[in-house]
Amino acid sequence: MYSLTTSLIFSSLFINNTDTLAEPLVTNQSQNVALKSADQLTLMHGVKFHNTIDISQYYVSEKLDGVRAYWDGKLLWSRQGILIQAPHSLTSELPAVPLDGELWLGRGRFEEVAALIQRNDPTHPAWDQISFAVFDVPYLTGAFTDRYAALKHLLLSPTTTSLVNPVFAIHQFNVASETELFEMFDAVVAQGGEGLILHKKSNTYQFGRAENVLKLKPENITRAKVIGYKPGNGKYQGMVGSIKVITPSGTEFYVGSGLTDAMRLNPPAINSSLCVLHTGFTSKNIPRFPRYTQFCNSR
Repeated sequence: MYSLTTSLIFSSLFINNTDTLAEPLVTNQSQNVALKSADQLTLMHGVKFHNTIDISQYYVSEKLDGVRAYWDGKLLWSRQGILIQAPHSLTSELPAVPLDGELWLGRGRFEEVAALIQRNDPTHPAWDQISFAVFDVPYLTGAFTDRYAALKHLLLSPTTTSLVNPVFAIHQFNVASETELFEMFDAVVAQGGEGLILHKKSNTYQFGRAENVLKLKPENITRAKVIGYKPGNGKYQGMVGSIKVITPSGTEFYVGSGLTDAMRLNPPAINSSLCVLHTGFTSKNIPRFPRYTQFCNSR
């Protein structure tokens, strides 16, 4: 049933009436991925959120803290290329096309999922609680917007992430502003979630690192207190060039990126707090590539 349904859906979504079927919609590479069971699979993975973006060009979804899994249409594989002995009750819910997703047991339960997979026992009762949350369709032509449309036809797409469904497509949200993005981020983290994934709508599926897939996690945001200013130079002459801040742990550093001209003329007051978006920490525990984000003053 899934093979026929999938073919009809893919044809309607990705083939024009003038197109021919000279090449398969799902390439032979998908078979090769499954055959390389001894090797680590090269799936698409993103980078940390660190630059200013046009948020309207991205879908946003919760970053689930599960175990990455690749369904090749017949078998389920870990990112390390190891066959996952999942029960038929789960795999029978999957269509006969490659899918990229996460085996998930709920927020904050990554270790339990990993331990279950390591048992290599598809009869273990804990499998009854596992969901396969799907976020992409490898080898399918088209932008992410098109692949997501295909997923919504293939699988259930609940607007709230939960374990009610054994297999579902992770819901993708549109957000209108950075403020809305961080409101969503706060809500997910407050509920024990890992963070957010931002997926550029025009992005095609690529194997390896993708600059158009961004990860936003709590470790990327640091709250700091304003303790001083550095004068600007050049076009910022007579304005603030950067703001000196200190973290609760006592680390001092400057933030200049992300400041608007209005802020440089009227910077946040001494002892006020702000949040800094960054890509991690240096060996001296200083945020790497710090950037002021306007929403943080109200966080």
